[in-house]
Amino acid sequence: MNKIDPRLKEIQNEIENIRKILVRYGEMEIQNEGKTRKTKGEARIDELRARLAWLLLDAEEYHEGLIHYQKLPWGVYGEKKYIGISRALIELEEYSEAGKFLAKGLKRFPESGPLMVARGLLNRRIGDSYEALQDFRKAFELMPDDRHVIYDISLGLNDMGYSLEASNILRKLVKNYPDDPEYALELGHALTELGYPWDAVSYFRKTLKMGFESPAVYGGLSFAYMNLGMKNEALKVAEEGLRKFPEGHPGLYENLGELYRLMGWQAEAREILDKGLKIFPDDESLKKLLEDMDNDSPSDFNKRLRISALLMFLTSFLKKSLHKEKK
Repeated sequence: MNKIDPRLKEIQNEIENIRKILVRYGEMEIQNEGKTRKTKGEARIDELRARLAWLLLDAEEYHEGLIHYQKLPWGVYGEKKYIGISRALIELEEYSEAGKFLAKGLKRFPESGPLMVARGLLNRRIGDSYEALQDFRKAFELMPDDRHVIYDISLGLNDMGYSLEASNILRKLVKNYPDDPEYALELGHALTELGYPWDAVSYFRKTLKMGFESPAVYGGLSFAYMNLGMKNEALKVAEEGLRKFPEGHPGLYENLGELYRLMGWQAEAREILDKGLKIFPDDESLKKLLEDMDNDSPSDFNKRLRISALLMFLTSFLKKSLHKEKK
């Protein structure tokens, strides 16, 4: 799991409770005049399964969540099946399949705000920021009071380079929902883009104080410290992030490798980049950094560090931008 989120404990507890209830119910089917019908108990099983499936996705158990969604009946749970299955497919990086599935879902449920959000999330994943923002805005028309949709709009705006507009939205979300770490995290990213590293540091720290940790938090905080010229603080944060998330994101290795180079520690830089490449053998940025070292050419630190930070911003925790089902 690529994050430490205190809210996950509550999710895991609910998952275990539902599983225990499902074991007690068992799979109940009765025959009535030659036709299979559902008892009240069976209907309750479907209700619990739907809740369990969504919680499993929240817990990043995507394969198991997908299996439970596939078991739900289409007649009663059609829209929820489209929402949940598409989310699982997106997280499993089955983007083509997710796109086809969402097209069918939106054809059947054209006024579904959650499905519109799901399509926006898919478009973010495949790099179509413009279409993603349009999808989020359409979802907002359908669900104007849903704070998760408002949050998704801020993500879309930031993707498009409208960091000021995104930060204004995020400030309101942080004010209204001070216990949600994702809003503080994204505000930190937006403020970094706007060139306010001190403010960014405060929100990244706020995120950590809430017990929420991820590669994006450590990468963002390290980058903000570098913008302030605080190399030692940046180094400490980068090393801590890599210790906690060694398989979290290649950008953590890129940033730490560049920091080591900046400190003049060439051997340590090469070692950490080699280690990162073993875990992420297809990462082009890591390969390029090693090539630069082989060519003995000074790297453009600020430029490359910025690229790494943006990569983490775009790929972390929607892992961090996933729309949450309305309860």
